[in-house]
Order: sequence, then C-alpha cells, then structure tokens
Amino acid sequence: MSKHLLTILALLLLAGCATRSIDRTRYPLPTEVMELKRWELDGRIALKNGKEGFTAGLNWVETPESYLFELTGPLGETRARLNATPGLATLELPNEPVLSSPNTELLLADHFGWAVPVESLKFWVRGLPDANSEQVQFDPEGRLQTFESRGWQVRYLEWQQANGLTLPKRLEARNEQLQLKLSLHDWHF
Repeated sequence: MSKHLLTILALLLLAGCATRSIDRTRYPLPTEVMELKRWELDGRIALKNGKEGFTAGLNWVETPESYLFELTGPLGETRARLNATPGLATLELPNEPVLSSPNTELLLADHFGWAVPVESLKFWVRGLPDANSEQVQFDPEGRLQTFESRGWQVRYLEWQQANGLTLPKRLEARNEQLQLKLSLHDWHF
C-alpha cells in the first residue's frame, strides 16, 4: 500500500461529524469530557497495515459545526487536509484533485474500500467509549482502559491532565487489517 493511501486512511480514520450519544447511565464517565464540543489537539499518528506503515503529525480542530484535520510530515509540510461539515467531507492532498462526499465513511469506503469507525474516534480521543462499545473495562482510577467497538479493539496506554481534565495521552486501536496509534500531547478548549 502506498504512503499516499496510508495518509488518506489515517485522515479518514480520524474523521467524523455525526455521532450517536453515549448512554451516561451505562458507564461512569466524566461529564466535563463528555460535554466537550469545541476543542483542538496536536499529536502524532502511526498507522500500520501489515508490513507497511505511516507516521505523521496531527492537528485536529473540532467544533459543533465542523472539523478540520491536518496531517503533516517531518518538516511540517501538509500531507493531507480533511475538512467536514454536516453533509460534506472534503479531502485535499498535494497535487491531487479534491475528493468529496456527503459522508466521511462513505468517502473512505467508495474510494479506498476500507470500513473504519470514523464516527467513533471523536469519542475515543477524549477517553470515552462510543455508543457501539462493548466489553468496556476501567482501570483502578476509573479511567477507560479497553473496549471493543465495530470490530476494533481500543486500549488506553497513558493519560494526562489538560486544563483540569483527564484525557488520553496515548491510545491504540486495531482490527484485523489496521493498527492505529495516537500520541496526543497538546489539548486546547
């Protein structure tokens, strides 16, 4: 698989505007984190498919109306940019025509044949299970430790404090085809 396609997969793995809400009575989850609707994070992403891999810098800006993802190379150059509002996702790649679709998951499936939980990652990066999560386990401090969702196994490796909230610092998600690692080191709200 080409690095270009892995870049696209990484962006699309992270995307998702429309989400189902979490049942607050089912899990002991921090209300302040669940209610975050506007935030920005910086970090690193690593994606592996078999023997091929990809790493990039990540900037994610989330608002109630839209999100913007940028993946950057080692010198800060933009490798890919995904911008989405309800009903429209656009993907910009250097020297390529802009790709668009009314749904990010459909964009990925139609163009690349990958089924990924794009709606779920906005929960996962905040340390929350999504509405499809099963086998949810918490660590002794009450933080999310592992769960399964839509064929993905998600595991939290490290946590951090950001503006008084406990949020993931490192997490890993994998299914039969892909392994995704995120290192999240700078949160703003």
